[in-house]
Amino acid sequence: MDGEDPPRIGTRLEAFVVARQCGLGNCSGGGSSGHKLSTVAGLVRVCLCVLQEGVYVCLVFGSILVMLMGSQGVWGFLAVTCSIALADETPLQDFCVADLNSPVFVNGFACKDPKLVQLDDFFFSGLSKAGNTSNALGSEVTHGFVTNFPALNTLGIGIARIDFAPHGLNPPHYHPRASEILTVIEGTLLAGFVTSNPENRLFAKVLEKGESVVYPEALLHFQQNVGNGNAVALAVFNSQNPDVNTIANSVFGSNPAISSDILAKAFQGSSRHGLPLVYIPL
Repeated sequence: MDGEDPPRIGTRLEAFVVARQCGLGNCSGGGSSGHKLSTVAGLVRVCLCVLQEGVYVCLVFGSILVMLMGSQGVWGFLAVTCSIALADETPLQDFCVADLNSPVFVNGFACKDPKLVQLDDFFFSGLSKAGNTSNALGSEVTHGFVTNFPALNTLGIGIARIDFAPHGLNPPHYHPRASEILTVIEGTLLAGFVTSNPENRLFAKVLEKGESVVYPEALLHFQQNVGNGNAVALAVFNSQNPDVNTIANSVFGSNPAISSDILAKAFQGSSRHGLPLVYIPL
């Protein structure tokens, strides 16, 4: 009945199902009470799922449809809108090679004029050569992100090669915008990641050639060469620009520097005698 409270819509999927049912004229709610979804309250609740996805036109068009088409038109509209909201985002053209010199600021990069796109824009040789591991960490990361491989723009993917000298370390770090899957190409690596607070659980395993590990988005992780020779790994990301925050750099190499008193208290050390940790620029 219209005077009764409509059932709660807890998820986007439930909202989609309800909208579809009502688009077909079956507006009965779940449960033993068999409530009917009221047009207004139901509209608002289903719209919440769409608003969470950023489709703010729902309320505007929904209001117009109420006046022009009645509740049936509204529910049909919501079924379509929620279907769109539930779908994965996809590019709106074949490609959008990044124009790295564009003065336009967008979330990502503006597209180069398709007429100016060349064959070489879609090919990248940056991972063909071994990285220089003659440094304090004994490792080198060579990435293929949108900033040096512009064809990745809008595609949501990135790639990196990590070279390790014997006992080399890719130090604890995380990627704020991407999950990662890493595969050992040569050598033997100890690979691990740590879950978030409060458990801070460590998952670590020795990987041989051909084996892989997945690092969930924004979780701290690392690799170390535990073999006798050099090692190489290939990492793939679900972002054109996953970026990286190396813990040592962020904590001990910030600009301006974090107060030593803050660091001493955080690490339970003594600022009077200094912290027994060394910042290594990467």
